[in-house]
Amino acid sequence: MSAEEKFAAGEVVAALRTVEREMEAVARAVPPGVVAGVVAAVREPATARLAAKLLLVVLLEEGNREMAVEAGAASAAVGAVAASGPAGATAERALAALELLCTASGGAAAVRREPLAAPALARAVEGMPGRGRECAIGVLAAIYGSGSGEDLSSSPPPPEVVKAVVAAMQGECSARGRRKGAQLLRALQEGGRLGLAWDGVGEC
Repeated sequence: MSAEEKFAAGEVVAALRTVEREMEAVARAVPPGVVAGVVAAVREPATARLAAKLLLVVLLEEGNREMAVEAGAASAAVGAVAASGPAGATAERALAALELLCTASGGAAAVRREPLAAPALARAVEGMPGRGRECAIGVLAAIYGSGSGEDLSSSPPPPEVVKAVVAAMQGECSARGRRKGAQLLRALQEGGRLGLAWDGVGEC
């Protein structure tokens, strides 16, 4: 049975393992049923860890990203970050998946619409080291920065988001995380939406 057939039959773990094997060597386009099955599995605590890993692999293929947006991947990945807390492989993989999702048409807007997105991302910026923090800042830059493709002039991010990013840039943060953070803060400052004094500390 193919992964799509296994998802349809309710054999979720077997389907996920099939996807894992089939995409082990190279990212490739997959059928909508597989994307939907992986997204649904991200929502379930019993399969979230493996499914978050596979969602990231699926999204490495650019052609799968719009299908993932349509399948509700933004909601599923944000929920996984919020449920797992700012630690561990599930949160890190879900954050990396969200960053890729934001490059698809409608992806950044879908993430931004999630009520849990801002608080979950702020907690990740505050509590995760390394790659997880970097991805969280990247997602925030995508959904609140000037590159999001939306008119954000009347809707600044919650204060905890800005505070978390500023604090991260003044502490331990990768060079890419600092660049993304500076990009976000500069866009907010230029749009009059920063809400606090930022003197460029942490920018590189």
